Amino acid sequence: MEKELIKYLKSQIEKFGELQNEMDIGKRYFKQENDILTRKKFKGIAIEDKKTSEKRYVNVEDTTRANHRLPSAFAKLQITQKVSYSLNDDLSVTNDEEIYKELIPDWKIKLKKSAMKVSQTIYEAWQPYLEDKKLKFNRIPGDQIIVDFESSTRDNEKRIIRHYMVDGVERAEIWDEYKVVIFEKKKKWTLVETRSHIQNQLVNSRGEVIDESGESWGIIPIIVLYNNDEMETDVKPIKEFVDIYDITNSDFANNIDDFQEILTVLKGYGGSDPSKVLNLIKKMGGINIAEGGSVDYKQGIIPTEAREVALKQFRKDIFDAGMAVDTENMAKGNVTNNIIASMYENLNMKASGFEQELQDFWRKINFIINRYFEMMGIDTRVSGELVFDRTILVNQKERAEENKIDLENLSLLSGFVSEEMIAEIINNLEFVKKNSNMTKEEILKSVLDKSQDFLIEE
Repeated sequence: MEKELIKYLKSQIEKFGELQNEMDIGKRYFKQENDILTRKKFKGIAIEDKKTSEKRYVNVEDTTRANHRLPSAFAKLQITQKVSYSLNDDLSVTNDEEIYKELIPDWKIKLKKSAMKVSQTIYEAWQPYLEDKKLKFNRIPGDQIIVDFESSTRDNEKRIIRHYMVDGVERAEIWDEYKVVIFEKKKKWTLVETRSHIQNQLVNSRGEVIDESGESWGIIPIIVLYNNDEMETDVKPIKEFVDIYDITNSDFANNIDDFQEILTVLKGYGGSDPSKVLNLIKKMGGINIAEGGSVDYKQGIIPTEAREVALKQFRKDIFDAGMAVDTENMAKGNVTNNIIASMYENLNMKASGFEQELQDFWRKINFIINRYFEMMGIDTRVSGELVFDRTILVNQKERAEENKIDLENLSLLSGFVSEEMIAEIINNLEFVKKNSNMTKEEILKSVLDKSQDFLIEE
């Protein structure tokens, strides 16, 4: 059994390498450590073989040319936008909020930090543990977690491996629904122990352990928050577009450096040292030109317009591929709220998928909390669902004009319905906005038909 588990462990660690590489890329690009930072420029040179006198051409790094490396921050911008869109300050739960606050006082901050991380690293986890009979959660980074699913559709987690270093020793914990098997590797993998999720010890007055038992959390107690169904970082869909954007932007800066020098063209110069002529120009401000000769100056032309067109297209590609909102476009021209709403369509789709992952994660947190109450003999249960309150940027001028129409229509109701009914409509102004062209009588009829309970009694 031990040999089989070690073989299984080695296989899972090896397979995890590709996913870990994606995680590393996600973390790098979030920190603006894009591939452009390691780019080198090369040139071909001829090398003569001393024995055969034959020439061969090789590429060597060209240190004579400008090599600006300008990494863009699109990855950080889009990840922050997505997380802040769904997990803003108005995040709440449907019920049991006080219980969550008591058990996990910083649950909103903790959840938002995890959301930022999984967008870079595909997933991370919360691990429950008991400290002085109090429930605590420890965050585990994604690059320490290997998830073994029941099937390729990611329906159920069969086992979860936590693989990490402790005091310079490689360690692996294989968790399932009932137990954890712990291995360490110095020269080779060896079994350390197999135990239950929770170890209960009974000690006597002298502090001696006289009995020991174990309990299970009922599920694998490594609660994984996933970024999406595709098991991808937010960086993967945009990486190629970001790279070409960085190259184009950096090369523009290189062109400025490389082309800013003015070349001196000497026509009819028969000497062997042009530098002497250039020194005379600098010192004397001029030189004698032989008959038929001339001095001309040339400077490279930088393709500014082509660069602007290319960068604009690459930027669009980045936001389209990332299903994000380019707020820079909102500052240009008279953008209406309808246009702004349409710009948020892709982000809404991405946020919906992400919010579903957050809900699935939170249900498992509920399971752990309720299992904790059961073990402690506490007759309490939680069932709160996360409530997201997305915030869309709007054209405030247009909104003010819309609100003017709202208020004009609301004024028609004064004296016909109670203040409570008007308050009800204010809480849902969409009704008035959608029917702002209705006549006074039509508005009154719709409102009164909606609820007789709010009529003013004569």
